[in-house]
Amino acid sequence: MTEVRHQREQRALKSLEEGKVSFLKAAQMAGLSAWDFADLVREKGIVWIRSEDFISRDIKKPLR
Repeated sequence: MTEVRHQREQRALKSLEEGKVSFLKAAQMAGLSAWDFADLVREKGIVWIRSEDFISRDIKKPLR
């Protein structure tokens, strides 16, 4: 993996974990498909769902 790709992935993971971006936006930032990003999130043990409100807000963002 290149250093640039690694940095993109780390920035996306951090933004997701901090609730700054939706899951799909973070996957896009990382340059990965949603499925590949889901694997990365699981591999790194990132917790991004903190509440029902968080899930609802995350789902509604792309619909706007």
